[in-house]
Amino acid sequence: MFDYIRDWLLFPPPFLGVERATPSFIPRLETVGFQTATYCKGTKKGRVDLKRNLDRILSALREENPDVPVLLLGLYDPYPGPAGLDEYVKEWNKTSREVIRRHPGVTFIPTNELFRDKQKEVYFSDSLHPNHRGYALIVQQILKEYDFGEDE
Repeated sequence: MFDYIRDWLLFPPPFLGVERATPSFIPRLETVGFQTATYCKGTKKGRVDLKRNLDRILSALREENPDVPVLLLGLYDPYPGPAGLDEYVKEWNKTSREVIRRHPGVTFIPTNELFRDKQKEVYFSDSLHPNHRGYALIVQQILKEYDFGEDE
C-alpha cells in the first residue's frame, strides 16, 4: 500500500489532477504499519498500547532524523454502516492525534470520510483493501492536507 502511495506522490498519474512535482524527500519516505486487531477489541489496553507504540515509533524516527516530515494516515472504516467499525476507527484516530501533538513535524491525514458513501466494488480490490481508485483518493487527501512546499 505505502509504496503505491509513495510512487503516486512522486509520479502522479494524470487522473489525480496534480500538476506540480513533489519534493525530493518522497523517495526516502519510510513507512510503518500498525496492527489494529487488539485496538478494535475495544479494550482500554488497546488504547494504551496504541499510545505507547506510536509514541515509541515517532520518538525513534526523530532520533534517526529530527527534520523528516512524518505523515500519519488515519484509519478508515472499510465497513461503514450499523455493523461497521466506525466507533473504533474514530477512537483510534482521536488517540493518534493526541499522541502526535507531542511530536513536532507530524501531520495527521484523515481518511475515514474518504470511502463513506462510495461503492465498494469501485474503490476496493476486496472488502478491505483499496484498489487504484481507492489509493487515488488517499493520495489526493495527502496532497490536500499536507503542504509539500519547496525542498529546503
